[in-house]
Amino acid sequence: MDRDTVGAFAEPARRIEDERVDTAPSADPLTALRHAALRRIEQGHRVPSFGVDHIARELYISRRQLYRAFPDSGGIAALIAGRRLRAAEELLVSRPELPLGEIAVMSGFSTAGVMRAHFRRRFGMTPQQRRDAVMRSEETIGD
Repeated sequence: MDRDTVGAFAEPARRIEDERVDTAPSADPLTALRHAALRRIEQGHRVPSFGVDHIARELYISRRQLYRAFPDSGGIAALIAGRRLRAAEELLVSRPELPLGEIAVMSGFSTAGVMRAHFRRRFGMTPQQRRDAVMRSEETIGD
């Protein structure tokens, strides 16, 4: 990343550092920005309307700056979707009796169809297929 790009993150990173309470200051502004964005994802991923615009607004940066902070991860939207997928996977394993629509909303997806599309793309199976596999393994364990 060039000097101008890193410099563009300096002011938002200072604001982020000011709001930190329980963590040590980061070595550079870009790292501070990344950590702050990841914290926002962890806090907000379960809200279906939460997205890139929310993070950018909370961190006082543009969407473009936010995307440039995560060049190797497929972008910030991919990170949000990934966190939602992890939440859905956790629910499918821990609470397979829940309806898929409920799992979708609890994970932050707007609909079960959106969750299904992301799930299939990432895992090569649908959430229903994953749930069926979990249920079969529980039956085997219970026998």
